[in-house]
Amino acid sequence: MEDAQSSPDSQEDFAALEHRLRQELRGSSEHEGARIPPAAHAAIAANLRLRAAWVRRSRVWGGLFRRAAAAALLLGAGVALWWQLQPVSAPATLAVAKPNASADIVDAYLLALQLQQGQRPSLSQDVNGDGRVDNADAEVIARRAVALDPRKS
Repeated sequence: MEDAQSSPDSQEDFAALEHRLRQELRGSSEHEGARIPPAAHAAIAANLRLRAAWVRRSRVWGGLFRRAAAAALLLGAGVALWWQLQPVSAPATLAVAKPNASADIVDAYLLALQLQQGQRPSLSQDVNGDGRVDNADAEVIARRAVALDPRKS
């Protein structure tokens, strides 16, 4: 068959292929001992129609799934790029560095986070008076923030 590599897409193509197959099978059955029963012809035609329908469905759904996967990848890449391009927020200013401001537990957390990330907070955040800003200062701020009477901490 010269069209063995092409794939028919329409009902007319399948009908023509079925007709041509019948003709070739009939032509080959003229030889002695090669009689193909009509039931075999019918079974071959039925299998051909089933296979053709399956090929059409797989082309439709396969293309849809490929497009959906490509869209999901593009969306994920876009979100990742957007996430990377977001500006880094400026470090929060602690209330302890401002005069007449009361420090709260968030200030203690932010100071501890800055120290954990290796940042160097300003010396104005040294609340325990030891000349350096470290986790001891974050502890003092936290204790003052949760104390019932701030004068006792």
